[in-house]
Amino acid sequence: MFLHTFRLLFLRTRLLATVALLLAAANLLLPLLLSSSTPDTDPLALFLTYSSGLTRFLLTLFALWASCAALPQEAELHTLPLLLTRPVSRLRIWLGKWLAVVAACALLLLIAALAASFSAVRVARRAPAPSPLLPYAYAPVAPIPPDTSDAETALLARHRAAHGLPPDAPLPPRVLKNAHALAQSDAFTLPPDAALTLRFPPLPAPLPAAPHLLLAYRCDPAAPGAYPFRAHFDLADSAALSAPPLITLSADAPSGRPYALPMPLPDAPLPGSPLDLTIRQLPPPAAADSDADAPIAFYFDPDDGLALRVPVSTFAANVAKYLLATVVRLALLAAIGTTLGTLFSLPVAAFLSLALITLLQCSATLNEAAAADKSTFLSTLAETTSRAPAEEPPDAPTAPGHDHSHTSASLPRPIALAIYAAYRTTSLLLRPFLSDDTPALFLSATHIPPPALLRTLLTDLLAIPALLAILSALVLRRREWEVPA
Repeated sequence: MFLHTFRLLFLRTRLLATVALLLAAANLLLPLLLSSSTPDTDPLALFLTYSSGLTRFLLTLFALWASCAALPQEAELHTLPLLLTRPVSRLRIWLGKWLAVVAACALLLLIAALAASFSAVRVARRAPAPSPLLPYAYAPVAPIPPDTSDAETALLARHRAAHGLPPDAPLPPRVLKNAHALAQSDAFTLPPDAALTLRFPPLPAPLPAAPHLLLAYRCDPAAPGAYPFRAHFDLADSAALSAPPLITLSADAPSGRPYALPMPLPDAPLPGSPLDLTIRQLPPPAAADSDADAPIAFYFDPDDGLALRVPVSTFAANVAKYLLATVVRLALLAAIGTTLGTLFSLPVAAFLSLALITLLQCSATLNEAAAADKSTFLSTLAETTSRAPAEEPPDAPTAPGHDHSHTSASLPRPIALAIYAAYRTTSLLLRPFLSDDTPALFLSATHIPPPALLRTLLTDLLAIPALLAILSALVLRRREWEVPA
């Protein structure tokens, strides 16, 4: 069944050869299209971003279309009824179709990886500076959350006084949460005339023989407008990095990807001892007299605005994990497509596949919404659905740059319940796709953890395809096929 499907679906229709030619040509010619990119962008990171995105998109189309057409093509050629009359289990038929598509996807991915690696070597050699992606994969180390209990107590005391409440009056969870967020934002704000010191946990050991760490930071100005960010970073007892690149930030368009700066390794830090990072703003140039060069505070997001990136493995090992995760994702798509081809005709299955591709292309936006829903959308809707309509919480303190006054709190309770149920259902159905952050980890040279990869293997390669295979086998047993004369 496996060889029959491979020969019938791919060799006779020339689909496999066509997609292989497209992938090889795209990855080999892509450096020519990116040769005129901006000089302040890492050429290797830019190439890998476009190459991986284009390869995954083409392979997604291939996996869904080929798997959707696997069984309907047999029906159109009048070979499926003859196949079903043979002493072959329906489950084996489905598995043969699915494994043939997975093998073809793995072959195509290998061709694309070889072409991309050849182009990546050329891009890295022609780059004016070494890429921070090579030769290691890094693990992010976030700063230790500072103790903000005193600041939170002061904020809550001012809140009670402003609303005429007794000093020991209980406050709603939303007020406590916003006070904590405001205190945290103050602890991660760099004033223009003072230093900001944050403590990091001990570095993992043993470290590879890397010449430096990476400091990934992203900050936003405390006022609307564009302001240059000049700072002096000093990590523990290492040499200070006093000349970072000039960064112009705007509150209307905050910086997206963190800036990565090489930091010298600390001079023999004590085992198990934390590291202190001190940040000071540098004065503007003497010739600067514009308002944009005036001192202003900068805010680092406590979640992902500042982190040390410690080398823990090689970049080549990370590439192998990324390719394996991509094959697993294509196997999941092939299982879905094969099941759609079993349940519906080819036009209907193709339409549903296109709808799934549209959702996958919106996965970046959905991932951002899923990352923020715990602190905004879901918590507000849950509070609305669990509160009587007459109950309204008092005004809460708000952290700078973060609006916690959501319009959903004023929605009627039935509408809020319907939105909450629809969101939770959609999130549950799309969880296998939304939980895949392997491309983002790979493109940022972040170490892909083996436990996460193992969970992906168990769910996307074993559990979900097994359920779909059982469903398809039951459908194949009950459907009636016309036996040709």
